[in-house]
Amino acid sequence: DVDRVFFCNSGAEANEGACKVARKWGKIKLDGAYEIITALDSFHGRTQAMMAATGQPAYQEKWTPLMPGFTNVPYNDIQAIKDAYVEGRTCAVLLEPVQGEGGIFPLDTSYAATLRRLADDADCPIVVDEIQSGMGRTGAFSAASQIGLRGDYYIFGKSLGGGLTKLGALLIDTKRYAVGFGFAQSSTFAEDDHSALVGLGALRLLDDDKLETRSHDAGVYLTKLLKDLKARYPDVLADVRGVGLMVGIELASQSDNESQVISGLSDQELLGLFVASHLLHRQGVRVGTALSRPMTLRLEPSAYISHADMDKTAAGIEAVCRIISTGDAADLLRHLAQSYRLDRQTPFRMGASHLNNGSASAGDAAVAAIPAEKQAVFLGHMIDSDDIGFWDKSLLNLTEAERENLAGRLVDPIPVKQMSLLSPSGGRLNYEIQSLPITSRAIITALRDGKSDRIVKQVNDVIAEYARQGASVVGLGGLLSVITRNGLAVGQDIEGLQVTTGNTYTVALAAEVVIQTAREKHIDPATDRFGIVGAGGNIGSTLVHILAENFQRFHLAGRKETIGRVERVADAVYDAALATLQSGGGASPTGLAAALADLKLYTQLSCPDLGHARRASANGASLSAGAVLRRKIIEHYGTDPFLPVSPSIDALQDCSVIVTASNAIAPILTTSNVGPQTKIICDISVPSDVDPELIKSRPDITMVRGGVARLPEANEFTLDMIDLPENHMLACMAETALLGFSGRQGFRAIGEIDADGVRECHALGRKHGFELSYSAVEKPFAIELD
Repeated sequence: DVDRVFFCNSGAEANEGACKVARKWGKIKLDGAYEIITALDSFHGRTQAMMAATGQPAYQEKWTPLMPGFTNVPYNDIQAIKDAYVEGRTCAVLLEPVQGEGGIFPLDTSYAATLRRLADDADCPIVVDEIQSGMGRTGAFSAASQIGLRGDYYIFGKSLGGGLTKLGALLIDTKRYAVGFGFAQSSTFAEDDHSALVGLGALRLLDDDKLETRSHDAGVYLTKLLKDLKARYPDVLADVRGVGLMVGIELASQSDNESQVISGLSDQELLGLFVASHLLHRQGVRVGTALSRPMTLRLEPSAYISHADMDKTAAGIEAVCRIISTGDAADLLRHLAQSYRLDRQTPFRMGASHLNNGSASAGDAAVAAIPAEKQAVFLGHMIDSDDIGFWDKSLLNLTEAERENLAGRLVDPIPVKQMSLLSPSGGRLNYEIQSLPITSRAIITALRDGKSDRIVKQVNDVIAEYARQGASVVGLGGLLSVITRNGLAVGQDIEGLQVTTGNTYTVALAAEVVIQTAREKHIDPATDRFGIVGAGGNIGSTLVHILAENFQRFHLAGRKETIGRVERVADAVYDAALATLQSGGGASPTGLAAALADLKLYTQLSCPDLGHARRASANGASLSAGAVLRRKIIEHYGTDPFLPVSPSIDALQDCSVIVTASNAIAPILTTSNVGPQTKIICDISVPSDVDPELIKSRPDITMVRGGVARLPEANEFTLDMIDLPENHMLACMAETALLGFSGRQGFRAIGEIDADGVRECHALGRKHGFELSYSAVEKPFAIELD
């Protein structure tokens, strides 16, 4: 008879006591046996010993080394338990009659009978863990009794305390009691009057309200509702199982679901968590998931649940089944995209980034990479909230604000493209493009609000993961280079990893396309004016330096907040032109240097003022020779005829060529601020700085995209989400590939770039067969959805 009871504070403590008495029994009666057999996917508590007893490797791996003396075997596997038992070593078997965290799996009756015979023959105690299944939950006080399993030790907890106090109990059959256990087992706060009174009240309530019968009858009704649902949605619900009001609903795999989100969540076994979240926030139904089988929903309601509440539960689950079966990820996630919840919610993971995993991509089936020693990743971001549709078109059913909010909640990058790139020299590179689920607007807002730390940390975390997976180069696309201070804020302490912003090759190809297009359109390098939008930025400022070697007249535009930086760019360009003139070399000067050579004012200033300024600048003074010359020119002419600076794009009305490299999130070149003299616009920005209406209304303007590379012919590269011809990619993407092929180079891939580095990177591109491409450039660079 089970007539010895030891009270404690929790189920885990009761399980600890059961293991202690079992080992004491083994020492006395079984020749020193100490090992306890438990089931895989079981759960017995979170103490160090019970983590070893719990048969869930995912939990155990975090707490190694484990306490010895436990062996985990498959649940309901008779042969496995026979093979695991070793005479003189095995002292007990610990198991749940219904596995809760393991996915709501009841113990088979035949298994229970066999186990009892084996235990009796070996004089080996059976420990029945009824913490979740006992106290009437399954329709009987003990779930083990429903399958005819008699235990030697029983564990109760949770409901024994009536939901009001912490109470656990270990019940021991006198015939399996080990003398001396009572002196060894004690607990500071156990066996108190308060807990005992509450426990007695819970037991009385169990009898008075016939909770066992209630649970049984309600379980029959609920299970029928759910099995009817399974019959209607066999593609969504794989199984309905359980006893009484301990019911599990296993979701079917959605690997083939038309929704990328739903299939991705299913593949990562996260779908159950999102279904549970949806049921709570949209349907008013609270359920949990099983720890070791997260695709299984756990329904364990009160014994007092009404038929109306069970009907509501079934209706809510049916609504989710419809959503999943139709692939409507927007409806599944809408509650997570509501702005009023964002301040109270933390970001969540919906995807995983694994190099060479061959996973499906957003809007473009991934190409399995051919094994190669070199690996590179280009990390971009969403241009706007519409881009989330490339991941899953159903998400476009969310409002713009909801899409923006949802993107802001995500953590992991989204795989876009994976392939092998080939160099004419025979080199092979595993190349992957991924996108952070964050929009341009969110990045710009974070920058302007001084709250960029979270995004920078997110980028750093992703880069570290890429490096761990074997990538040697990571490129930062779009505004990621801006928010990371041109790459200086990321990846600096990762040995063997090269981070690049792609700005160097972007400038190289942008300068080349501007020079070639200007020649083709017969732009006069001495008299036609070049407008540079975003001249204060890393790309824009370097472009001014390079173009000033070929052309003489510019107009530099920047925002009011950055106009001082643009002024300094103009000073530096003058200084470089002066250095060219003063170095001599015999060759005739070109560009701005040629204009200055013809300027009488330069001759007048060249001796005392400029010489003094250059010496002072070299010694750390604030004004360079170029700054002095620029001020003298403005003083003499009343304006700067070569490098005027303006805080407004409207000032570029007289420009024949406009090169735009801003970080705006909406078009800034429109019909209202582009003058009739403009013949060429080179757009480097992503998203585009050019309003499509401008191009439609001005067929006289040649629109070219700056920074587009054509890959070597041996490759077959397409990227549906960017409107480029086959085998073309953005220069920033191409620079990532170039560094992947060749390793570290002399030019700076992060931080401020310079003209010499641009020329070196351009030569590297030629070496590996990458070329300038600007033929298919008839419209603004836009991201378009089907």
